[in-house]
Amino acid sequence: MPTTAEEIQELKAATREAHEAIRDLNYAVKRAREVQAELSNEVDKALTDGIGKQVQEGLDAYKASLEQAIDTATESIYSRFDAIGDMLLGEDKASKRAGKPSIPELVKQKVQIENHYSNEGDASV
Repeated sequence: MPTTAEEIQELKAATREAHEAIRDLNYAVKRAREVQAELSNEVDKALTDGIGKQVQEGLDAYKASLEQAIDTATESIYSRFDAIGDMLLGEDKASKRAGKPSIPELVKQKVQIENHYSNEGDASV
């Protein structure tokens, strides 16, 4: 049976992964904006050279795929935070199926144990 410390470590690891994913997402968004700005400058040049239509089509296709990638990454981050929230609320279905106690159950058990020992100490005084 996992202990509270193990559950907390798993939760910390999951949170750390989510924060890393957010950093990665923020970097990807920043880099995408830089690339988009660079491409916009190139589009301006190409328009003056007479090939603007083809460049604009390429930029639009790139922008659409970039937006899709950002949306997918954002959904992934939100999904991971939802999973962490489920763990914290004791609604993690995978843990329930595996017979693992939920975090709220573990906290409740710990409080009961602490109360039991503190009550024992009070009785002996």
